[in-house]
Amino acid sequence: MAIGVISSTFDIVATNDGAVGFLIQNPGRAFAINGIKVYATSNTGNVQIARDGFTNFVADQSSVANAWAEFNLDYSNTAFTAAQDIWIDPQATTVTKFVINCIGNPSQSVTIT
Repeated sequence: MAIGVISSTFDIVATNDGAVGFLIQNPGRAFAINGIKVYATSNTGNVQIARDGFTNFVADQSSVANAWAEFNLDYSNTAFTAAQDIWIDPQATTVTKFVINCIGNPSQSVTIT
């Protein structure tokens, strides 16, 4: 017999029509961010993704015009409680799509026989 863990993964897909920051409200689930992809159409520059407003940055990285960019994460800041929201600030970059890959946190124990 072995002991393992099981957890669900999910993507948050957000679209944006400009270079204005916005909030993705947490529906009440604890999770951790595994990966972030951003598609920018123009005005490439830093895009910030943070927990609780303008602090605790998960990622702060340059985007690429007319292409997807996969962001490097600060893994010390990827865990979110059920009460924490995601703040995205394109900082004058015209970003049209964000894909944020998440995993449920905490995972649950399972028994393997």
